[in-house]
Amino acid sequence: MAAITIRRLANFAPRLRAGDFSPASTYILGQDAQKPSDGILRTLTQLATSAQAAAESAACASILAGNSTDGDSEEGGDGDVAVWLGPGEFGKGKEKNVLAQLGLDSNYKTSPVTFSPSGIPATVTPSDTAALKDFATKLEGLSDRHCFSVRPPDSSEVLFSLVGKAAGDAGWGGLVGIGTILDD
Repeated sequence: MAAITIRRLANFAPRLRAGDFSPASTYILGQDAQKPSDGILRTLTQLATSAQAAAESAACASILAGNSTDGDSEEGGDGDVAVWLGPGEFGKGKEKNVLAQLGLDSNYKTSPVTFSPSGIPATVTPSDTAALKDFATKLEGLSDRHCFSVRPPDSSEVLFSLVGKAAGDAGWGGLVGIGTILDD
């Protein structure tokens, strides 16, 4: 499923470099980022896998896009993809930097996505599943995390990004997901 999200992301990011992602480990590498350590890559891959399980348990295709969008495309659905931005200024209030590092138009208007009391994005209808709890636990591995969405003009697609600092302050990573607005 991550391959579908990566293909859709290329519609947002025409500057996405060839080889920026590895379908085997389902991650995207930021524009100026170096490949992360094996430990960070393993953590990001586990986060993406947990996100997919959580999304399925909440009956949505993307845990970031949640229940407010349609992730089920004719290609079989989408999932959230791990992203490694590397070191830099990517904290809350620096969403434009995140977009630029992903190769996206940094002039897009961003909207914050809040977190529910359980620690998951508030786009997901609350439910008490083991997969959602596991995802919330995995998110705790990212400090200073924040989530936001971007909707390009004249598009029904919305990009969601959740980023935070990796353990040991090695840089920033997280997830990217795409959904389609159901009602406009």
